[in-house]
Amino acid sequence: MQPLFGGEADHQANYTGSIEQIFQAHQPHFPEGGDFPEEAKQFFSPPFLWTRPKETEVVETRVFAGFKDYLAAYLDLVDRTEPVRAGAKLYSI
Repeated sequence: MQPLFGGEADHQANYTGSIEQIFQAHQPHFPEGGDFPEEAKQFFSPPFLWTRPKETEVVETRVFAGFKDYLAAYLDLVDRTEPVRAGAKLYSI
């Protein structure tokens, strides 16, 4: 999920709250990912999971579990998202 730009803080919190909880649950179990390319940071929200696991088991368990949780959160957001009009601007996820 890309970061939100613009909009009110409560609007942004509505979309990032569930993702932050997922991040907090999974991040401690992920091996360190090392440096993240600076030019790519603009495309990722702050609570994104970054790792470079060396063991297949970690990918099949921890990484896959995190992926499924983020996907479920995304699908939930898509399911309940409605356009929010603020003046002439249109904000969405």
